[in-house]
Amino acid sequence: MTRVWIAVGVLGIVLLGTVAPVAAGTVSGSQQEAESTATALARTDASPITITQRLRLTPDRPGEIGVTVAVTIPDRVEGVELRLPDGVSVTGTDGFEQVASDRYEWTGDGAEPTITYDLPANRTTTGEGPEPGSGTYLYADTGPWAIVSPPGPGIGYQWRGEDVSVDRRLTVPGDGVAGERMAYLGPARTYNRTAHGQTFEVIVPKEASMTPAPERVLDTFATASDRLRVGDRDEQVFTIAAPSEVDWGVRGLQTGDSDMWVAADQPLAEADNTWLHEYVHSRQRLNTTTSTQWLYEGSATYYAAKLALEGDLVDFQEFHRTVDRGTANRYEDDVLADPPTWSYRGEYDKGGLVAGELDRQIRLETNRTSRFDAVFQTLNARDAQFDHQQFVDIVAGASSQSVAQLADRYVTTTDRPSMWEQAEHDAAFGAAPAQFTSQLPPDSESYRVESRFRNVSVETLPTLVVGESIHIPVNVTNVGGTAGTYDTPVTIDGAAIARVNGELAPGESAIVTVPYTFDAPGSYRLRVGDVSTTVTVSEPATPTVEAIAVNRTIVEGAGDVSVVATVRGNDSIPAAGTITMTRNGSVHAEERVRLTPGESQSIETTINLPQPGVYELAVGEKSVAVTVREPATPTPTPTRTDTPTTDRTSAVTTTTTSLFETGTTPPGDESAPTTTAGPGFSAMLALVAILLAIGGLKRR
Repeated sequence: MTRVWIAVGVLGIVLLGTVAPVAAGTVSGSQQEAESTATALARTDASPITITQRLRLTPDRPGEIGVTVAVTIPDRVEGVELRLPDGVSVTGTDGFEQVASDRYEWTGDGAEPTITYDLPANRTTTGEGPEPGSGTYLYADTGPWAIVSPPGPGIGYQWRGEDVSVDRRLTVPGDGVAGERMAYLGPARTYNRTAHGQTFEVIVPKEASMTPAPERVLDTFATASDRLRVGDRDEQVFTIAAPSEVDWGVRGLQTGDSDMWVAADQPLAEADNTWLHEYVHSRQRLNTTTSTQWLYEGSATYYAAKLALEGDLVDFQEFHRTVDRGTANRYEDDVLADPPTWSYRGEYDKGGLVAGELDRQIRLETNRTSRFDAVFQTLNARDAQFDHQQFVDIVAGASSQSVAQLADRYVTTTDRPSMWEQAEHDAAFGAAPAQFTSQLPPDSESYRVESRFRNVSVETLPTLVVGESIHIPVNVTNVGGTAGTYDTPVTIDGAAIARVNGELAPGESAIVTVPYTFDAPGSYRLRVGDVSTTVTVSEPATPTVEAIAVNRTIVEGAGDVSVVATVRGNDSIPAAGTITMTRNGSVHAEERVRLTPGESQSIETTINLPQPGVYELAVGEKSVAVTVREPATPTPTPTRTDTPTTDRTSAVTTTTTSLFETGTTPPGDESAPTTTAGPGFSAMLALVAILLAIGGLKRR
């Protein structure tokens, strides 16, 4: 914006766009008096004009968001005019009136007038962008959530006294978080870390599933902040972990001073590291020309890989593979100082290789007393633009003319350096520091699952059940060039359950076993460093009775019956439960069973059947009928008494009959069988027989 002093008084105006020249004139005494008054006013009121954009979701209209622009106007400001962004639809004003299709003027009423409008939120890339993704979106509003970088309104204003500055702010009154230029709208959790004069915020939306733990990203930023000593450390670094449900056109995007988003599924353990790439961009304050434009992506690519190496995220081989991409044949015609010659990603890959080689040569030339960081820092400190020759001169100042000549050759011709090897790296950068990698589990080991159900070793974790323990073998290897101490957290859903630590020489490995017991069902994320796996835990399955068998289905009189049931568990997870055995619906016995996946088990019991009838014997849902027959009645044997002929007493014949009680139910027995005679049936027959016999004797 341009400030113009009007000759007739001390009224100043700032306008967007072109400003007509104003003729100079002398300043009268009254004007001087007015200036004195304005100066005094400025001393007492130095408040800026504040433009606050309040953002809100419009879930019923995906693709656009609601914006309320509130302007706080200091007393010495006498006129304000806003130019709205293209494509907005104004829905309300308070203290502003429309003066043109896209311009609104403050009416003078109120110190905080507002304009409310709907703003298109989706922004796409038309070509293959930096750090390419699978889709086209750079910013998106899905309805339930949005990642946006809303353009602010232009402003023209009039004031009295000294200059009036303009302060712009983003806010999200509802669910969401805003940085300086970028905002997330929707439910999210914020993670914070302060280190080396910077405060890092990582915003994790409810819909996002992060590959690295947020704490690990904060650790990485903190380490990079210390190692990257190139100036331009912003106090706040604002990062959104973008949900993967959108077809993003890039893997990450940085805007403004230090606002950025990175796709939540981007890993940390790689040299082509999006998290670090965007962080390096936040440390760039490069005022380039066409011939030096390659430095934006070239330096970000190289330093992201280097910081990943120095931060123990990758080994030298991974670093080598990433930087070596600049030697690919497809870049053989690329000239870094001439952007129209670039192949796709030429400024990234060839630029990264050249930046790395210049760093190595500067270190060798100066016996490690200087490095490319010094060039980077000098360029960051420049307010004016710098071209290729100025860049070469700065390289010479940080090292020598011979290294500057290399810089000129690699930037202005198609020549490319070769990628250096481990020994050459150690010679220039020093022996690689201790770097540790983790495997979960290592190839030679397996998980151990222990519980009341099973004690087994498995290479791949099965679904566990509540109460089972796993013994986690963690293999830590020092892939660096010096001995060092490792301290690696083992976490479940981000909460540390243990730390494995020790000291390892270069190339040495150690296996540490960590036990853990799961006491609730669910899906858990087990992580060691950047290596993770999912553990699924459920309640035990319910065993089922597959079959029931008895040793006999017909019993003569009373007796015992042996019952055998086959019980089967689940094919995938352990099973546990109580198996109930009943006689005519009444519980006879219960037995607790535990089964490993796919296991069958036989359970046996003996049930007494005390009296004739039909019994239903059941185990679980399976049942069988057993009949107890009434025993056969014996045939009576008459007893004859021969009376001597000399005895005149009449002869008497006596018959003895065996009597059986059948069908009686002992008191309290609820499992009486079904019978064909009621209680006391045989006893009544016996009584009748006796009475008949007595009657017969009397008649004789």
